[in-house]
Amino acid sequence: MNRDKLDRLKFFLAASSGLLLTLSFPKAGISWLAWFAVVPLLVALRNLSSKNGFILGLCTGLVHYITLAYWLAYTMTTYGNLPFYVSVPVLLLFSAYLAIYPAIFSMALTCLCPRPLFLAFMPPLVWVSLEYIRSFLFTGFPWELVGYTQFKVLKIIQISDISGVYGVSFCIVLANASILLAYLYLAKKDWQKTSVQAKLAAGSMATFAFIFGLVWFYGDHRIRSIQERIANSPSVKITVVQGNIDQAQKWDPAYQRSSTLKYIDLSRTAKKHGPDLIVWPETATPFYFMQNAQLSELVLKGIHETGVRQSISRI
Repeated sequence: MNRDKLDRLKFFLAASSGLLLTLSFPKAGISWLAWFAVVPLLVALRNLSSKNGFILGLCTGLVHYITLAYWLAYTMTTYGNLPFYVSVPVLLLFSAYLAIYPAIFSMALTCLCPRPLFLAFMPPLVWVSLEYIRSFLFTGFPWELVGYTQFKVLKIIQISDISGVYGVSFCIVLANASILLAYLYLAKKDWQKTSVQAKLAAGSMATFAFIFGLVWFYGDHRIRSIQERIANSPSVKITVVQGNIDQAQKWDPAYQRSSTLKYIDLSRTAKKHGPDLIVWPETATPFYFMQNAQLSELVLKGIHETGVRQSISRI
């Protein structure tokens, strides 16, 4: 019997991982799904060649990124003035590029994990390495890394001040790897024709529990520390200005001056509340600041008239 074979079940498992990953991100935002979302793909990779591993990973990536980034087609059509029949192929090509990363991840595991022992640490290392590469390759696209699924779980994400989002991604994929080893042992399944021993499955789960406990403890300590510092720190009054300008108008040259004046007028209105800082959102000025002399002068004059410190967010 040839076990290096792609059948419907394996493609179903790979596609399931793609959907579970998508559901762990907003809008669905079921963040806890991320902790086992990759397991179906990992199960499907059992005893496969690197070529077939790549194909299954590509399947996971395509399902994930098409369902996650579907809105890009609408955005390109509505705000980029691209015909819909062009926007859809662009979305598919973009999703195909992003799908290459989980494909390489899957292929790498079939090559770098000849025995179950390697599954205890290789999946998170390979996954995080690929996320890091994606953040700068071809100018970079560090969007929707798996660690971002936990944005509401404050005690988990505090580790990001040390490791960045990659530390959170590492913990999530480590959990997936540990669950995989536990499943292989309990179901009496092998990996690359080698059975999983009880001590390996237990050791992997214990290692994850220990690391997760450290991350949780650090997060709890960090939050308490910050709250204490906030309580003992002097306060300032900050006003956040939001113009709520239609995206269809924001970049229309005919609305540049009126959009800019709207933010200046809102800032002047906020002056009566005596703020120490006024913050404008990203792209509040629909022109290249200091390159358009007339509008830049208008902004600088408006800031001066508020009499307070003003910030234009670039985040």
